[in-house]
Amino acid sequence: METRPTATEIKVENEAGTQYSAVILGKRWSGITAGSRLFASIEKAIADGASITPYPTPTLDELKDKAIQERDAKTRKEIAQGFTYRGSMFSMSDAAQRNWIAMGVGVALGLINADNLPKASTIEEVPFVFIDMADVGGFLGAYAQYLTSPLSPLGVGREAKALIKAATTEEELSAI
Repeated sequence: METRPTATEIKVENEAGTQYSAVILGKRWSGITAGSRLFASIEKAIADGASITPYPTPTLDELKDKAIQERDAKTRKEIAQGFTYRGSMFSMSDAAQRNWIAMGVGVALGLINADNLPKASTIEEVPFVFIDMADVGGFLGAYAQYLTSPLSPLGVGREAKALIKAATTEEELSAI
């Protein structure tokens, strides 16, 4: 609900040094410190007739949820960029990962063998030719390493999410 408080009302609600968030003329502002130059500019805008809608400061759990969503999006983007095998870059898109899993299953079931080497394409859609079954195994090993290594985007993302969940203050959270 939009209100039009006076500058005096804002000062009473926000003593110097406290922080608040607000939507002013359709723009969201966060972390505004009462008594700051920005706060003084907001007071002037309100005195001149601008509208203000106060927002409560988000809780630590809300900040954690947002941080986890952002970390998940970053991890998905990094994973999709792919991994390198024998100097070629391979996609890790959902479709590509299904192909690599199917290749692993095909090898395990004996459907892929030296007489029936699989085909692959790099991110640039350049055909990739496997030399032999050891090469196929090396590729599948590189794929598995990419997914399971603590240094891979997935591993880094997992570690960051664990740190986010363990944070007990906003300062700890913002340091991640």
